Amino acid sequence: MGIDMRGFKVVYKERVYNALNMDWRWGERPPEAEAEEKGIAKPKFLTVVTLNEDGEVILLHDEACMFQFLRITN
Repeated sequence: MGIDMRGFKVVYKERVYNALNMDWRWGERPPEAEAEEKGIAKPKFLTVVTLNEDGEVILLHDEACMFQFLRITN
């Protein structure tokens, strides 16, 4: 289960994709412990379901810092 990301583009390795869905994985420590210590918790890995240039559904999985999300505006 993930978050509906329609309405966003995702930049990954200098390529731009239309995002459909996103899921996340935390590191070794529970997010609650990290948020209590640092005031914020960040996921370690993201899995993003996207559409590529050919309209094919592809899955991108990498460290969270490798992704940038941009809201699609008209």
